[in-house]
Amino acid sequence: MKTYSTYGSVRGSCGHRHTTEAAALQCLERDQRGCSRQGGYSDRHIVEVDERGYLYHDLASDSWVPGPGGRTCGAASLSD
Repeated sequence: MKTYSTYGSVRGSCGHRHTTEAAALQCLERDQRGCSRQGGYSDRHIVEVDERGYLYHDLASDSWVPGPGGRTCGAASLSD
């Protein structure tokens, strides 16, 4: 079963494992509204989550999301 989350290199992960892309989109939109109210913006986007909690742009093509330390530090996870 696919699960989703949101992640940005500045904002980090929302920390949630959403069961649908629509639920992840709602979480993303809440974050964007909150940041906008404070005069900023959210860099988060929707990502896929593997069974270990690592984040991917596209799990099927093995396109993982670099963690806070960059590509040399491996994939980002829900705890980042």
